[in-house]
Amino acid sequence: MARSTTTTIIIDADASRAKTQIITTQGLLLKLGNSVDKLGKKVGRQGRIVERNSQKQVKGWQRVYGEARKYFYVVETGRRIIQMFAMAVIRPLGEAQQAAIDFGKAIAEISTLYGKDIANGQLRVEKLTNTVKDLAFQYGKSPVDQAKALYFAISAGALEAKDAVELLRVTNLLATAGMVSAEVATRSLTTVINAFKRPWAEAEKIADLFFITVQKGVTTIGELAPKMGRVASMAAVTNMSMETMFALIAAGTKAIGRTPYTITGLAAAIKNILSPTKKAKEEWNRLRKAMKGSKLTFGVAGTSGTRFAEIMKELGDRSLRKVGDAARVTAAEINKLFPRARALRFVMAIMKDGAQDLETTLAIMMNRSKRQGAVQDAFNKIAKTAAFQQERYKVALELVQIELGNASTKSGMAAGAYRGFSTALMQTSLALREVNKTTGHAGDGVETLS
Repeated sequence: MARSTTTTIIIDADASRAKTQIITTQGLLLKLGNSVDKLGKKVGRQGRIVERNSQKQVKGWQRVYGEARKYFYVVETGRRIIQMFAMAVIRPLGEAQQAAIDFGKAIAEISTLYGKDIANGQLRVEKLTNTVKDLAFQYGKSPVDQAKALYFAISAGALEAKDAVELLRVTNLLATAGMVSAEVATRSLTTVINAFKRPWAEAEKIADLFFITVQKGVTTIGELAPKMGRVASMAAVTNMSMETMFALIAAGTKAIGRTPYTITGLAAAIKNILSPTKKAKEEWNRLRKAMKGSKLTFGVAGTSGTRFAEIMKELGDRSLRKVGDAARVTAAEINKLFPRARALRFVMAIMKDGAQDLETTLAIMMNRSKRQGAVQDAFNKIAKTAAFQQERYKVALELVQIELGNASTKSGMAAGAYRGFSTALMQTSLALREVNKTTGHAGDGVETLS
């Protein structure tokens, strides 16, 4: 009986502990559930915070985008207005004004040549101005280049309008045919005209001589222009004909191949004949006596007219004679006649083949029917080319610019255009200023989550 009682007590004790554990577990589970509920609520609150922040960021970026678009529209509109106005008005107007200024400056330089001692000087310049423009288009030369050429023509003495216009016309023929600027061609012509004291009406004849020299020699107008002053005055003073001078230059450049050497050599040879040394005089006299019918002579008599060319021809022919012939001229004898090295080099080159090139070229230059129209024919050939017509097209555009530049200045067009352009720029600036007022806080709504 006692054993049964002990067993019942043990079982009741175990049951009590199990119940206690169950109650404890239930308490823990209840706490856990409460904790989970709290965590869920907290996560829900955090989620709503994140959502609100996200919405704020979206709205902030939308504001930034909106303000950026305002900037873009204002800046892009202003840029397009400026670009369009600059291309359509400002740039062409600026180029036109510059063209007018350059041409006006060149014409102003011409007016300085007409002093108080010349009647109606300003009126002459005004009449010549339009002539310069017309000739520029006709011959495809820059108006400014034409004005510079006219300046040198007038400064050289062509004060009368008809003389200046005729010289400028011939200048353009020579410039086009010789592929040089009108200024260079003018310098070339006026140097010879003034040296030989020829009337301005002979300008085209001299231009023909220039061009035949280029055709028959190995030179260009551009090479001849800066060198002609070295020999033209000397040749003129010694009464040498222009035809002889040009023929000698043509033959010399063909034989020597260098224009500067030819010009300086011819000048030295003229000086040798004009004022020979004592030994040279003795040699001139000895040869003339030894050779019957000889035209060899010195001094002005040896240079006047075509005599210089005739002497070269005689020396050339006699140098070709057989050895032993009493009429033969040797290189040593020629050296005595022309002791200066430059003169000797020129003479020996001219004498080659009996001075045949000199004789042929001089015959053409002395024959009016063969000489006349040489430069005009050359111009006519060049005028038919596409390149020449393209130059005329460029000149036509430049003339339009000059007239537009003058008109815009006189009419106030330029001032109005610049005023309108500056107003458009200012309006763009004011629009940007207004945008800046609302854009300063555009990014305030953009936040960073921590």
